[in-house]
Amino acid sequence: MQSSDIIHSYQKEVPLSFNCKYIVFNISGLVIAAHSKSYSSAGSSTSKMGPNASKHFLNINNMWLRIKVQGWFHALALVITRLTLFIPLSSTNSAELPLPLIRHSLQLVGFHGDQCNFHPRSPMMRWTGHLGMRYRNEPRSIFGFTPDTIHDDIGILVPMLLNGNMFKGRVKDDMSYFKDAARSPFGFVFVFWDVPYQSCMTMDCGQRHLQNDAFQTSKMYSFPPSAPRFYRNITNYFNTAWGITCFNCATYPASVGVQVPDSSGMFDIYLRALAEQKNAFCRCYIQGKWQHSQHCDRDREVFLFDVCVFDEPPTSDQCPKNSTLA
Repeated sequence: MQSSDIIHSYQKEVPLSFNCKYIVFNISGLVIAAHSKSYSSAGSSTSKMGPNASKHFLNINNMWLRIKVQGWFHALALVITRLTLFIPLSSTNSAELPLPLIRHSLQLVGFHGDQCNFHPRSPMMRWTGHLGMRYRNEPRSIFGFTPDTIHDDIGILVPMLLNGNMFKGRVKDDMSYFKDAARSPFGFVFVFWDVPYQSCMTMDCGQRHLQNDAFQTSKMYSFPPSAPRFYRNITNYFNTAWGITCFNCATYPASVGVQVPDSSGMFDIYLRALAEQKNAFCRCYIQGKWQHSQHCDRDREVFLFDVCVFDEPPTSDQCPKNSTLA
């Protein structure tokens, strides 16, 4: 699920030269624009786009840079020299979490919220849990479906969702949530399922639909209808849009043509069903490392320990055969 730390697209102005040309990077987005402005001493700006301005597109670490400046070669050189500005936000930072190889086109990844050691105001998704979609051609990203709302405080957002509120949904790279959960001192069991091709309605297992949703979507986000009943005893709550135009992170893959193992969206049921799928497996992460399953809390996650086939880390004299750094 997605409820905590609702992070909007990160934008950063990067100075290109002393005359105040700049490029705007949308670190998490699909479209990145660059242009040139000059600033007067009074602080106003005037565009310096002339008839000789040109457009060029690059794909760097799966992020598109649209360069529209005079003297594009000079700007391109400056962009390349400044790539280190966002490397910590992508590949370098992501490499801290060892993730398994993706056998087919798509891998679903999920973990259950720890409601014993955390509370609704805990950081990221540690209390709620989360599920995301990881594609073979973008293994450094885990895309999740979250509420798009001004309520950045999870302590405010989660009670609203538990009371049955719906929000506009959005799709973005949620790798940071999974990395944060993996750093928990109490540990989390991650469930991985390599989705077979026959469970996908399209050849790309919904990737193009997901990309379209990341750009713009009319889909709504809510907690499953069972959640208000279970957590708030709201017995008369009904959500007729659930599973049609309204989803949570667990059921969102169905909206892009991926057959999910459970339609309820309740994580204790959903993740168990996910772990029971053919070719599914589990890993224990604790304090930012892939650990032996004995280090995770069997009592807290007994519903997973009962069904999980654990992929254990290699011993010191072995080399990992089924892992990649993401």
